[in-house]
Amino acid sequence: MQLWKQNGLDLHLTRYAVLATSSDVGMIQVVTNAMTACKIQKAHGGALTGALKNSPLVNWIQEQNPNRE
Repeated sequence: MQLWKQNGLDLHLTRYAVLATSSDVGMIQVVTNAMTACKIQKAHGGALTGALKNSPLVNWIQEQNPNRE
């Protein structure tokens, strides 16, 4: 993330903890009050066709971030 910021790209990302316990198993930090992509697509694109469209996610991100920056 620092590399992006040094190059003028502040993507407002948050890191979360990841712990590998073997080559294909591990644990990740729980993100409370998070909304899944599936839930966003269903709410903004319809229960049956939302997952097939790109615009529900884009629309949700724009609603959550009204300032273009």
